[in-house]
Amino acid sequence: MIVAILIDPDDSPDFPDNTAEVLGRPLAAYPLLAAKGSDHVRRVYAQTAGPNLARVAAQYGAVNLT
Repeated sequence: MIVAILIDPDDSPDFPDNTAEVLGRPLAAYPLLAAKGSDHVRRVYAQTAGPNLARVAAQYGAVNLT
Protein backbone atom coordinates (compact mmCIF):
# COMPACT_ATOMS: atom_id res chain seq x y z
CA MET A 1 0.00 0.00 0.00
CA ILE A 2 1.26 3.47 -0.88
CA VAL A 3 0.19 6.55 1.04
CA ALA A 4 0.67 10.23 0.23
CA ILE A 5 1.24 13.03 2.72
CA LEU A 6 0.97 16.78 2.27
CA ILE A 7 3.00 18.66 4.88
CA ASP A 8 2.19 22.32 5.41
CA PRO A 9 4.91 24.51 6.89
CA ASP A 10 3.02 27.17 8.83
CA ASP A 11 5.81 29.70 8.38
CA SER A 12 5.94 29.79 4.57
CA PRO A 13 6.03 33.51 3.65
CA ASP A 14 5.52 32.82 -0.06
CA PHE A 15 2.37 30.74 0.21
CA PRO A 16 0.60 31.39 3.50
CA ASP A 17 -1.85 28.55 4.16
CA ASN A 18 -1.21 27.26 0.60
CA THR A 19 -4.73 28.42 -0.22
CA ALA A 20 -3.84 30.95 -2.93
CA GLU A 21 -5.99 30.12 -5.95
CA VAL A 22 -4.51 28.88 -9.20
CA LEU A 23 -6.91 28.13 -12.07
CA GLY A 24 -9.85 28.32 -9.66
CA ARG A 25 -8.52 25.87 -7.06
CA PRO A 26 -6.39 26.32 -3.95
CA LEU A 27 -2.71 25.65 -4.63
CA ALA A 28 -2.70 22.76 -2.14
CA ALA A 29 -5.48 21.01 -4.08
CA TYR A 30 -3.20 19.95 -6.95
CA PRO A 31 -0.94 17.46 -5.12
CA LEU A 32 -4.03 16.12 -3.34
CA LEU A 33 -5.83 15.60 -6.66
CA ALA A 34 -2.77 13.91 -8.17
CA ALA A 35 -2.48 11.50 -5.25
CA LYS A 36 -6.22 10.83 -5.20
CA GLY A 37 -6.23 10.17 -8.96
CA SER A 38 -3.38 7.67 -8.78
CA ASP A 39 -4.19 3.97 -8.92
CA HIS A 40 -1.24 3.33 -6.60
CA VAL A 41 -2.04 5.66 -3.69
CA ARG A 42 -4.53 4.20 -1.25
CA ARG A 43 -4.62 6.87 1.47
CA VAL A 44 -3.93 10.60 1.47
CA TYR A 45 -2.94 12.46 4.63
CA ALA A 46 -2.32 16.14 5.38
CA GLN A 47 -0.31 17.52 8.28
CA THR A 48 -1.27 21.10 9.08
CA ALA A 49 -2.23 23.27 12.00
CA GLY A 50 -3.85 25.84 9.70
CA PRO A 51 -7.65 25.65 9.62
CA ASN A 52 -7.84 26.87 6.02
CA LEU A 53 -5.59 24.15 4.67
CA ALA A 54 -7.30 21.57 6.88
CA ARG A 55 -10.59 22.46 5.16
CA VAL A 56 -9.01 22.17 1.71
CA ALA A 57 -7.47 18.81 2.61
CA ALA A 58 -10.79 17.49 3.90
CA GLN A 59 -12.57 18.74 0.78
CA TYR A 60 -10.20 16.69 -1.39
CA GLY A 61 -10.41 13.56 0.76
CA ALA A 62 -7.24 13.80 2.86
CA VAL A 63 -7.14 12.86 6.53
CA ASN A 64 -5.61 15.54 8.78
CA LEU A 65 -2.83 14.18 11.00
CA THR A 66 -2.88 17.07 13.48
